[in-house]
Amino acid sequence: MQILRLHSFTLIILLAGSNLNLCFGQGLNKLQVDSLATKDLRLFKVSGLAIGIIKDGKLVYKKGFGVNSVIINEKTNSNTLFRIASNTKAFTAAALGILVDDGKIK
Repeated sequence: MQILRLHSFTLIILLAGSNLNLCFGQGLNKLQVDSLATKDLRLFKVSGLAIGIIKDGKLVYKKGFGVNSVIINEKTNSNTLFRIASNTKAFTAAALGILVDDGKIK
C-alpha cells in the first residue's frame, strides 16, 4: 500500500522567449495546459501541483490543480507554497548555465 504524502508535487515551467501558444514546442492553449496538468495528477499519483508560465519576464499563466493536503482537502492554488527539498539546486544551476551561455556572467 502506497502512503500518500501530505504535500503536493510542484511543477514549475519557465518558458523564456516563448508564448503560451508555443508552450512545450507545441501549439498548446490554456485549456490544453489545464488538461495536461489534470492528466499528470493521475499519472504521477500526486495530490496537487501548480504551474506558472513566464514570457518575456511576465507571468502569462498561473494555476493550481488538486489539493495540497489529502487530510484537510485544501485546494492548491497559484500561491500555494511547496516543499521542494534540494530541487532548488538544479533550478539555480540551470539558471546559471543560461546566464553563462548568454554571456551575462563568467
